[in-house]
This record gives sequence, structure tokens and C-alpha cells, in this order.
Amino acid sequence: MELHKQIIIERNPVEVLNAFLYSKHTKLWWTGCETFFDQPNHCLSWQWRQPDGAIQYLTHGTVKQYESGLFLELENIWQYDHTKSEPIGPVSLLLECTPQAGHTLLVVKHSGFRTGQMQWDEYLDAVDKGWDWVLPQLKAYLERRATDGQ
Repeated sequence: MELHKQIIIERNPVEVLNAFLYSKHTKLWWTGCETFFDQPNHCLSWQWRQPDGAIQYLTHGTVKQYESGLFLELENIWQYDHTKSEPIGPVSLLLECTPQAGHTLLVVKHSGFRTGQMQWDEYLDAVDKGWDWVLPQLKAYLERRATDGQ
């Protein structure tokens, strides 16, 4: 099963993709997410913490391909929810940026979801709703930065 989402953002593609790769951005638009991008070792992790500082969610994947401003492809992504005993995965994620006149088309392809099992069905539903919520947050963050002159 694959989720497919897209959004137009009034920023250049390098800025759009960088917003997923560095904590200085993700902390501001992605509910406090900390990002650990280790390009030489081909790994990326996103962490969300509870108010007390304990890790609530951890997403970790292998960078299959990365081209600044064009795409980031992750494979072997595992999601750890510290309220549950077992992680879920692996899935894959492709973030593609297509430069257009004065803006970027961001396409998200999140794939590898299994169906027919309650844990996977809940995970797919949460990820689907999550992208619907978070992509407008990304757009607002980046476009607000544009009007702030950053």
C-alpha cells in the first residue's frame, strides 16, 4: 500500500527539502521534531519527545538516495512508539521536489504498508492523517519565513 500526497510551496526546492533534514527547521514546524541526518553513513532519524523530555516516537531509516533540492529516498524505515512494545516497519519514503516558476511541487510517496492487520491498519491511518496535517504546517512555516525575509 502506498500513500501519495503533494503540496505546492512558495519556496525553492533546496529550502523545502532542507526543512526535513535539519532540527533548526523541524523543531519549528514538525511539532518539535529533532532530526539527525548523517549523510555519509546513509541514515536519518526523526525524534519526537514528550513534555518531560522522554522520547515518544522515533523514526529511523536508511538513506537510499539523496540529491539536494531534488529528492530524498529512505528505505528500511522503522517507527518506534515508546508506548508500544514492538516497532513497526519497514516502510519506504520518497520526498520529491519539482522546481516550478516561483515555487516547488513537493510529492510525498510513503510505501510498504501492510494491510489487514490491526497494528498496520492503525499505523497507515495515522501516517495518512499525519501527512495531511503536517504538509500544510510545512508550507505555512516556509512561506512565513519568506515573508519574514529569511
